[in-house]
Amino acid sequence: IAIALGIVTALLAVIVTLAFFGSWLRIKSQQHGNSPVSIQSDARQLNADVAGQSAEWNAKPEIDFNPPAINEKVGAAFGVDVVLKGAKDLLSVPVEIFYDPEKLELIDVTNGGLMDRDGQAAVLTQRAAPLEGRIYVSVSRPSSAPGISGNGVVFTLKFLSKASGRSSLRVSQAGLRETSAKILSVDSSEAIVTISTESEALPR
Repeated sequence: IAIALGIVTALLAVIVTLAFFGSWLRIKSQQHGNSPVSIQSDARQLNADVAGQSAEWNAKPEIDFNPPAINEKVGAAFGVDVVLKGAKDLLSVPVEIFYDPEKLELIDVTNGGLMDRDGQAAVLTQRAAPLEGRIYVSVSRPSSAPGISGNGVVFTLKFLSKASGRSSLRVSQAGLRETSAKILSVDSSEAIVTISTESEALPR
């Protein structure tokens, strides 16, 4: 009889333990959503988030001209903004731009405000080769300043239209420098300048 009672007691203990363990597993599963469907859904979402963040981080900054299409008369002065999009932690923006010196004359370069919008003093330097139709402009922040991120006008070019015809403004080279001293390449677009005389503008 004693042996039988011991066996029954042991079986009851096993049954209670199994029941408790099963209840614990169900509770943990509900807390963490660890059903097969939930796990697959979470994995897909995680992969999508990582891919989206990676694509955003690896996207190149872009330099554009604003406006991208310009129509002026001979003898007119006009400005073109050089706009940077997708800046990340930048200390300096050096850009070299080509234009047609037979059609255009560069008369001024002014700071656009992106690199000093937080109150840090940005320094604009320029080096022009007017006979070649080439201008090198760099806008730099102090080396001790934090980097600038975002979009905005880096500088503005002011031209005088000299002769009728078409000229393009294009970036020949640019190497943006981050606070880590890393040099970034950029994508760029061009602007088209169409210059006409007064007689060409008259209706026929």
